[in-house]
Amino acid sequence: MNLLALAIWIAVIVSSVLLMRGLRGSRPASGGPAYGLHDLSEAAFVVGGPGTVVDVALVSMLGDGRLVVGGPGIVQVHPGSWATDPTERAVLQAHRGAPSGWLYQVRYAAMCDPAVQEIGDALAARGLLSPPGSGRPWRRWALIQASVCGS
Repeated sequence: MNLLALAIWIAVIVSSVLLMRGLRGSRPASGGPAYGLHDLSEAAFVVGGPGTVVDVALVSMLGDGRLVVGGPGIVQVHPGSWATDPTERAVLQAHRGAPSGWLYQVRYAAMCDPAVQEIGDALAARGLLSPPGSGRPWRRWALIQASVCGS
């Protein structure tokens, strides 16, 4: 009986060590000063993903009058508005595609725009973000290990 308990303890310890090494290897490498964030859009993407990037662009456009609130959940672009970065360009393009100016439609369409997605791709290429799904096998392993150890 003691031999079986010892074998189980060794198996759990080995599995835990391998899991920690795998998790450490799947995370992005910590970069030096050359890997820092370049602008506010990149900082917003790191904090909250594409939705936060679009929110920053919306607030910026609202702050300087290029965008006005027309009602609850409705936004209107001021005539003659311009875009200062690719994210704002995506917001303007999304507004053109949303005839009612419904904020949800504008925000979602801008989030899916390739210009916004490229921000995340650039961050992942520089090692500041993990590519989507890179930690999934390790989370699955951890869940199985926790389930087996808990039963």
